[in-house]
Amino acid sequence: MRAETLSAQQHSTRTTTHCQSGPTQYLLLSGGFAAPRKEDREMTETASLRLRSASVLGVLGEYDHEIEFQDGSNFVIVYGPNGIGKTKLLEIIDALLRMNFAMLSGKPFSTARLEFEDGSALSAAVSRIHGPAPAEERDSDFEGSLKSMREHGQVTIRLERPDGSHIDWTWRGEDQNNFELYLQRETTWIPINGGAWQDQTDGEIADLDELSMRFGWRDVRTNRKQNRPPADFVAFADRLTTHLIETQRLKIEEYMDRSPRSRNSPRNRRGQTTIVDYASKMRELLSKALAENSRVTQQLDRTFPSRVLSRDDASEVLDEVGIREKYESQNRFRSRLADIALIGLEPELALPERTLTIWEVSMLDLYLADADNKLQSFENLLEKIEALEEIINARLLRKHFAVNAHDGLVVTHTSDGRPISLDSLSSGEQHEIILMFDLLFNVEAGSLVMIDEPEISLHVSWQVDFIADVERIASLADFQFIVATHSPQIINTWWSRAKQLGPHNEEFFGPVARDAL
Repeated sequence: MRAETLSAQQHSTRTTTHCQSGPTQYLLLSGGFAAPRKEDREMTETASLRLRSASVLGVLGEYDHEIEFQDGSNFVIVYGPNGIGKTKLLEIIDALLRMNFAMLSGKPFSTARLEFEDGSALSAAVSRIHGPAPAEERDSDFEGSLKSMREHGQVTIRLERPDGSHIDWTWRGEDQNNFELYLQRETTWIPINGGAWQDQTDGEIADLDELSMRFGWRDVRTNRKQNRPPADFVAFADRLTTHLIETQRLKIEEYMDRSPRSRNSPRNRRGQTTIVDYASKMRELLSKALAENSRVTQQLDRTFPSRVLSRDDASEVLDEVGIREKYESQNRFRSRLADIALIGLEPELALPERTLTIWEVSMLDLYLADADNKLQSFENLLEKIEALEEIINARLLRKHFAVNAHDGLVVTHTSDGRPISLDSLSSGEQHEIILMFDLLFNVEAGSLVMIDEPEISLHVSWQVDFIADVERIASLADFQFIVATHSPQIINTWWSRAKQLGPHNEEFFGPVARDAL
């Protein structure tokens, strides 16, 4: 599969309809696009899209990279020597999925194409006004970066629909380009899905127009109004979620210190690291689950008597065997919850050993159904917590990792139970906890996760199990993932899912790769 080359000379939005099938029809308008009725496309345009393949040509001016998810597979591994653009490949895919055109225009590639399982595709072509200066000739300061960005020109995007029709749009705007680069390099603001921006110091979300006013950048708002993508691109972007995990993931303050305005932020004043921040987030997740449990409990308990009295005797209920099995299942679930020290859960009801009467079975059936609803807020959360604990404890030596409602994340000595400060863990231990937590609790369902060089700070024995651990997490959190690595231990037995980038020299990993194949 090759990325389709798009013309970068188009100056207006246009729609080309190749076919009309079923109830979905597209209306051609002069210079614009009218979407079909909402009810005709509601089902197909709300679900997240799964990536089938990606092709990026001209990476670093000379490499063509193509990857494909095999049938039934939810991950791909890419590997290759230094300097062939593995990281750039991930960044380009991420920028295109986010429709971050300013960042996309600054990446070293010519064309890119993403194909999805529903038959849709998204392509991009960069047209450069002046070719980028060689790396050794570029200025290292920010003004030099702006100069380099001004030379990048424009990006032409094509959205192809499953029915074969497509819409093209060209992004241009030097002021916006420079301003977005400024925000990402000199402030704590980062782009998120849907064209919004988020401040990493406090989580505030704002659009580019508001930020341009705050920072005093002229002409950005005017150019933005003239350079906004068509509604179809915006709707398509809402179905794309991506999560790029870069090589540096330990210290929040290293990111925050880029901007003078962030140095007085509460988080920066206390020098909080990512792992401590995640411990706080875990406490919040458990607190929210408890609050939801309390809300549902009050609602169900308030109506329980009336529902018992109004229940039809002929209602379908479990028999006594089913009642006792469900009762034991809920007790096991409560025991698992007790391991993370959740307080406030109502005590279990003890069942008599004698045969239950008909009215007892009927009432207990309703009671246990209510209990299921009350515990529902913990089900997915508990499964993820247990996965996190199992994965991390398989890595730690003479330490025990646990999650509880009071501390969030806690590590203790196995010998005497003494607590260990999260900040004092080794970089490898912190990397593992942060990465696995990130995948389990920060990734939206349906996302494409890209992990760059996960082997950093990881012992070889930890690397061997990495893909299996992430695949387990992906099944829980429902995401696809791409891993870029230099490590044969990361690939381990997954060579059938691995794609070599760059020159195809079998000696890159030597006999390790040959033997695995």
